[in-house]
Amino acid sequence: ECCRARYVKESVILGCVRELIERYGADPNLAAARENKTVAGGSSGGANHKAGNGGGLSPLIIASARGMPKVAKYLLQKEATPFAVGTGRFRLHTNSSKSISGAYRPLEFARTMREGEIAHGADAAMLRDIDKCIRLLETAERDA
Repeated sequence: ECCRARYVKESVILGCVRELIERYGADPNLAAARENKTVAGGSSGGANHKAGNGGGLSPLIIASARGMPKVAKYLLQKEATPFAVGTGRFRLHTNSSKSISGAYRPLEFARTMREGEIAHGADAAMLRDIDKCIRLLETAERDA
C-alpha cells in the first residue's frame, strides 16, 4: 500500500518499502486487494491477494507504472517477480483527469503509462524515471 502514496518523494516510499520487507518480512510479491471488491472468505477491500491472480497490484507494478526506478530496482533485488499480472488503474501525471487501466505485467503497465504520458504532452525529462523502470524490467524479464 505504501507504493500507492501520491505526492510523496520516491526516497520516502523506498524507505517504507525497505522497512516493511527487511524489518517485518513483507512479501514483495503480495498485491494489494482491489478496492471495493469482495474477496475469498468474505473479507472486503483491505484483504490481500497474491500477485498474478488479477486481484490487485503488486508493489513492483505500482512502482513501475508510477515511474519509481529506485523502488522497482529494490523490489527486483528482493525477488519481486516481473511476470505477475495485476489489474488496476493509474492516473497520468501529465493530465490527472486521464488514466490507463487494464490487466498487465509491470513492464506492460510501465510501457502503457509511457505511451499515455507522451499522448498528453510529456517531454523527455518527464519520461526519464519511467524509462529507467522500463529498462530495469526489460533486463529482469530477459534474465529470468
